[in-house]
Amino acid sequence: MCREFKSLQARIYLSRRPFRVQTMIIEIVVLLLAVLAVIVIYKVVKAIIPLVLHAILALIALWLLNVFGLNIAINILTVLIVAIGGFVGLALVVLLHVLGIAF
Repeated sequence: MCREFKSLQARIYLSRRPFRVQTMIIEIVVLLLAVLAVIVIYKVVKAIIPLVLHAILALIALWLLNVFGLNIAINILTVLIVAIGGFVGLALVVLLHVLGIAF
């Protein structure tokens, strides 16, 4: 009876072993995918932060120019141009205002 029990234990152990290896492989793959996702998110955020910062500073500069007497109409179009273009967009809006073409 002891031999049969040991044989049964060996079969159970061998039947569980591939499951452990498969589970370990799946966990490693999931871990690598998580690390890859964190790296991608970090690079995207690192690229977007300067753009957002320049847009906010350009909008503040537009407001300051308006406060100090340039009187550029602040509407949705000028805000979009300055927010998307940053300081280049601000320069474009100021140039078009000074030349009397728009805003």
